[in-house]
Amino acid sequence: PQSGERLGSPTAKITMTYVGDLECPYCREFTLKVLPGFIADYVRTGKVNVVYRSLCTATCHFNSSRFVPQQVAAYAAGRQNLFWQYAELFYREQGDESQPYVTQRYLSGLAEQIPELDFSRWLTDRHDPVLIHQVTADEAFVTRSGLPPQTPEVVLTGPNGSERLPANALPSKAWLSAAVRAVA
Repeated sequence: PQSGERLGSPTAKITMTYVGDLECPYCREFTLKVLPGFIADYVRTGKVNVVYRSLCTATCHFNSSRFVPQQVAAYAAGRQNLFWQYAELFYREQGDESQPYVTQRYLSGLAEQIPELDFSRWLTDRHDPVLIHQVTADEAFVTRSGLPPQTPEVVLTGPNGSERLPANALPSKAWLSAAVRAVA
């Protein structure tokens, strides 16, 4: 199940917080190559749920004005419980972050590719100040949590504490599995 930016059962005993930037090539690698196996093994089985939080990293190296609109576009899809479809599609069609490819046309083109998405509602939701505030709140969450300002950043929290990704490391399936065991 999916609700907003949450993927998996809200009653799962373990939560993985995934801090990402839709233009980050490392997030792309993680989302498309590592996350599917993790979802199959842990999320679909009800052991873990995943919550996405945004943080401007790769996008802000070149043009931070693109960050809020792209994240809000994904969060607007999340209002229809299609955040993960939108984010995955963004990663699949991700361009070079040094180029200004993220335009209103690009964002709308992604939304139009999701058959279940109510495009008119998505357009309206993209202008909701609550979603803009959510992007700001995500950054505050990262700062408050003491997480490094890098993406992807991953924290697993469960009954036996939390495990966070070692500094400057990319999440691997082996690390994620070990972290799940440690916090379970």
